[in-house]
Amino acid sequence: MESEFEKLSKQPLFPAKRTKPLPGGYMGKILRVDLSDKKVTEENLPDPEILRKYPGGQSLAELILAHEIPGGITPLSPENPIVFMTGPLMGTGKTPSGTSYTVTTFSNITHFGSEGKGAVTSASAMGWWGPYLKFAGYDGIIIIGASKEPVYLWINNGKVEIRDASGIWGKDSQETIELVKQDVGQPDAKVAAIGPAGEKLVRFAVMINNLVRVPGWAGSGAVAGSKNLKAIAVRGTRGIAIAHPEEFEKACWEVREKVRKNPQSKTLARMGTMYLARQFYVGGYASLRNFSQASCSPDYFQKISGELPVPRTGDHGNQAAQTHPIAINIGKQEQPIVPEGQDGLAGGY
Repeated sequence: MESEFEKLSKQPLFPAKRTKPLPGGYMGKILRVDLSDKKVTEENLPDPEILRKYPGGQSLAELILAHEIPGGITPLSPENPIVFMTGPLMGTGKTPSGTSYTVTTFSNITHFGSEGKGAVTSASAMGWWGPYLKFAGYDGIIIIGASKEPVYLWINNGKVEIRDASGIWGKDSQETIELVKQDVGQPDAKVAAIGPAGEKLVRFAVMINNLVRVPGWAGSGAVAGSKNLKAIAVRGTRGIAIAHPEEFEKACWEVREKVRKNPQSKTLARMGTMYLARQFYVGGYASLRNFSQASCSPDYFQKISGELPVPRTGDHGNQAAQTHPIAINIGKQEQPIVPEGQDGLAGGY
């Protein structure tokens, strides 16, 4: 018996015309980019009935892939789509931790053999790249095909360009981010980029955004590298409609207060997620040396534990993604410029 997901995967997903109003929080468009033909088109977001069950992020991206992936391909085939997807809470400037976008694709990491066996996997990253994609007018991006030469995407308030990236091919991700912003002439643009590992199709290569934010699973950097896609730069100033703004803001503040009062919030702000190192160490399931070890000596644990003081890399202080109530990142990050009325609670507590 077919599941509901299987049935939906065989039905048309993107309506040719919008006949039903969308719920709040959506921009209403998904960008489709064919790098082989250098063609850019737009799709209407699925109807509200589908969005209520697959509201965005990984769930909607996997439904899209079920429609898009042809049979018999490998993860590095040009036909393998890579989908960047946001959700309705992202960019509203109110929701605690509502800034994670997902990268979903037929995984290069899970691929075995040459007959296309593998799995669809998703990774998520916070930062400002996801909100800026929505400010530019899109809920997500579907990328198919492969360019013959290195390229990057420039998405600026609904205008999309496929630009030459031969001059930045070979650069690491952080240098690429700065060079792309210089090339587009917009220092406030947000860039997700691959480095040499993605270019060389290293299976666990990733994309980087906000200099330090990483969708760390799924080998998305290798899939992007196989398409000769060096980076995606986004910028926008469009606002996001909220259906019931007063009720929405009240609910968000209630959640933020619960997070702020939780004792672990202060620990996270002081040590970041490395505070979990002791839990992993005591439990005997620490992932060390590329998962070749699950435990370590007490002396080695002290060297890697988040309980040790960490020297700051500059005077930036702890920073948070947009609306994240806990600022846990120490060091340099890109600073945001957001649409009027959407700044919300950027910077956390």
